[in-house]
Amino acid sequence: MYLSFVTSALQEKANGRTERFNELVDQFNAKNVCSTPPAQLRSFIQMLSHVVSRLERTHSSLVEALVRMPWTILDSTIVKSYTVLIGMLLSARPEYLSLVLGMISQGFTFQSSIEPPDAIEPSTSSVPITRGLVYDRLHYLLRHLLTLVPTLPSTLMPLLSRNFPHKRQNVAAQSTYIRNLLRVSGYCPELSDKILSTIVDRAVQIDVEIQVELEELEDEAAQTEEVFEIDPFDTLIGQEEDSDSDDSDFEGDNFSDISSDVDLDDTGRPEAVFTNVRHIQAMVKKLDTILTLTFDHFNRIVPSIHKISSSTPSPTTSSSPLPELP
Repeated sequence: MYLSFVTSALQEKANGRTERFNELVDQFNAKNVCSTPPAQLRSFIQMLSHVVSRLERTHSSLVEALVRMPWTILDSTIVKSYTVLIGMLLSARPEYLSLVLGMISQGFTFQSSIEPPDAIEPSTSSVPITRGLVYDRLHYLLRHLLTLVPTLPSTLMPLLSRNFPHKRQNVAAQSTYIRNLLRVSGYCPELSDKILSTIVDRAVQIDVEIQVELEELEDEAAQTEEVFEIDPFDTLIGQEEDSDSDDSDFEGDNFSDISSDVDLDDTGRPEAVFTNVRHIQAMVKKLDTILTLTFDHFNRIVPSIHKISSSTPSPTTSSSPLPELP
């Protein structure tokens, strides 16, 4: 039943009739995916695996709907079927590689757009959906695609660089993406050097900004000190009248306006200085986090490298079946 529906929908679309095709595409939007019974959704995905070679440019909206569907938060059986489908799609239609890898690399970010678990019907997911599980499934798909598309790393790296969080984003955004990048470098050694270079470059950018902010703080402190450089003991007799006339401007009600131009925090310091200090502290925390993650990565891989180099080389296999889902 599902195969005949999918086949007829594609054929009718090619002939200019779009009703069934639009209905098929609508099966994979976020709202319907989360409310469709898992068995039905999995059947549609499995049937599409049989017709990937028939997907032409006119069917691009269906491919885009498949790529953008919230598959990472669904039942593990659906995830595995989806992974098989995407692998078959890219084997038959490599022109969609950038679209799929863009979805994966964007998924590695600390995105707030992930559907919360309570948006899924209770029967749709058999395990609690955590952010870590979502990342595990993205890596699961990427590792599978690496066994099918030898040229994948050259397409993937620009997308990973493009989705790197801006240096102004918080620690969670930085650490999440870097952890995922380092994990990719573990099973894609072709990108290891480039990934580490990208991470180090971000650390340097943050360090430079910290230095600039510190210099600006020092300049502000120096300007504040200049106000008090004139020693009243060194003033000439007669100049006090000028000082008295200046003070008269602040008599009466005007006295309350002295601090109106400068906002002070609870400790009496200018608010701008306090804000700059907080910003510097946040940047320092980001830098420390990046360095910690990087050195932890080195500590993990160095023993593995020694172990591999000391062991007897074994013949490599061209491709392996899908591992168990995380």
